[in-house]
Parts: sequence; C-alpha cells; structure tokens
Amino acid sequence: MTNQHRRRIDKIEVDEITGEYIVIDYKSGKTKPDLWFLSHDLQLTAYAWACLEKYGQLPKKVVWHHLRTGEFLKLLGPWMISTT
Repeated sequence: MTNQHRRRIDKIEVDEITGEYIVIDYKSGKTKPDLWFLSHDLQLTAYAWACLEKYGQLPKKVVWHHLRTGEFLKLLGPWMISTT
C-alpha cells in the first residue's frame, strides 16, 4: 500500500535571465515560522523535489510569502536561508 498526497504549488516563476525556477508558497496564518523550522519544512522540500521531477532541476530558491505581513523568507539552493 502506498500513500499519495496531492498538493498544489501556489506559484512557480521562471527567472528570464537564467531559466531557473522559483517556487513560491503563500501563507496566511497569524504566525510565521522561525528560520530553523522553515529550513526543515517538509512541504517546501516536497515542492522543491516536485519541481525537480516535473522540470528536471531543483528551483533556484523556494520563497515563503506571508500574506498578512507581506514578508518574504527565501530558501536558497541548497536551502540556505535569506530574509531579504
């Protein structure tokens, strides 16, 4: 028996200069994760692997966009964290 989970990535952009992918995950919750949690988040990791499966490359970055504050937290490949 296998477990399959279907998720939809909120947004995938393509860097027009490099052709690299950027995965964006929108969040509307009241709290934002700390940077440790964000770097260990299985959902974002799964989105990066899905990008690899579908497009043949890991994304250049995965962006966590907090809609309530407008804040962006970016995981840069290979998943180094940036808050700019």
